[in-house]
Amino acid sequence: MLRRCNILRRFARNKDGATAVEAAMIMPLVLLSIFALLHVAIFFFSTHQAQRASEHTGRDVRMMSQPSTADIEAVLEERLTKPIGGTYRAVVSQMNEHGGTFADIRVFYEYQMPIPFLDRHTFKSESGTRVLLRNLS
Repeated sequence: MLRRCNILRRFARNKDGATAVEAAMIMPLVLLSIFALLHVAIFFFSTHQAQRASEHTGRDVRMMSQPSTADIEAVLEERLTKPIGGTYRAVVSQMNEHGGTFADIRVFYEYQMPIPFLDRHTFKSESGTRVLLRNLS
């Protein structure tokens, strides 16, 4: 019995491998945080891409003479590159307001993170611009 107590005391004093056990407990949380941060960065980058595409399309459309909705969508699709992750959806509409015809250019972006336990949430973003169309008649 005394010998068992000595073995247990020796085992309790021995700290070899404690760091490895602590690292093994913390490492999944660290990796999850790093990958989550990476995917959030991808979301913000793609949202920025969508915003720039709508702004550049607005500039291009402003220089066109009486563009149709199909013409504007074609210019937007040309500007909108494939996102790193997620999907883009472009919506273009024309409206008459304040005595002029405006093109409302919107880009919707959705991204679902491929990380366990975080895959149930879909990040959504909307970017857009409104442009006064030229009427050369």
